Amino acid sequence: MKKFSLPKLQIPFKKKKTPDGPVWKISTKLIETRKDNLIKSRTTKKRWIDYIYESFIWFRGYFRTVGWVFFTGLGALLFFALFATPVFQLNPDKIDIVLRPEPVFDRNAVHSILEDFAGKNIFSISTQEIFQNLSQNIRHIASVEKSILLPNGLRIIITSFAPSYRAYIGEETFLLTENGQLITDIPEVEAPALQIHHLVSDPNLGKNTPIMIEDMRVMREILQLWRKNLAEYPINALKFYDQEKELHITSNDTLFIFSLSGGTQEIKTLIGLITTEQLQTKRQLYIDLRLPGRVYTCAREEAECARNIARIYES
Repeated sequence: MKKFSLPKLQIPFKKKKTPDGPVWKISTKLIETRKDNLIKSRTTKKRWIDYIYESFIWFRGYFRTVGWVFFTGLGALLFFALFATPVFQLNPDKIDIVLRPEPVFDRNAVHSILEDFAGKNIFSISTQEIFQNLSQNIRHIASVEKSILLPNGLRIIITSFAPSYRAYIGEETFLLTENGQLITDIPEVEAPALQIHHLVSDPNLGKNTPIMIEDMRVMREILQLWRKNLAEYPINALKFYDQEKELHITSNDTLFIFSLSGGTQEIKTLIGLITTEQLQTKRQLYIDLRLPGRVYTCAREEAECARNIARIYES
């Protein structure tokens, strides 16, 4: 085979084999191989995306220093504008009051309490703070909602607990709300009548002493079960004895006596006895369910029964 050779040169080279024989390819990468004098014959150019990335890195570093200073200053300026200037101080004439329902509130009394916030920044007045101030004097408030009216006003929506009963205490009449508060009677409000006896009064509140929430809950549950399961027994009268914690229901001239400490177990016992026809109520003057597991009855023809009721509850 014929050989082919090149003159000796001080340049590197690569050998590449081909099917026709060896071919020598000269590299243009380096023109000298001495370590102290390497010279590149071809330089690598930067891509356009590299310039963009370098610019991004520069701007990121810039905003880490100058940018944060700018935004911090902007935040401080905004804080000063919102909380330190008189522009957003509450104007008492800009308080919009919505009462739900309107009749159970004294609008003038509500507005007088809210005037205590006059001059305060509208952004610093919390809903909880408004609720606490109002509920100290108006105890039947269920919820309070607040919305801001720029630049210096507030809209306050006040919702009351619903009236559960029209309460009669001696010669006076009140509305008794779900949370046990006795408020001024409003004739337009429809509510079942409830006579309250032996009220345990707070010396400072007198007849405005609230009924315990637990007592209100048990009375509500007893009446709900009665109306659901004893619909053929209309409720002619309701009496609540606060000191004794008893609820008396009169239906068809028969008195049913419940102890609130027994919860709903007593009314469930009564429903079971009536539905299974184990108890005939028409001939009974009263049916006493206060003792757990026991039912005491007293017939109408027994004169002593009426005297017992009068002696215990009407004295």
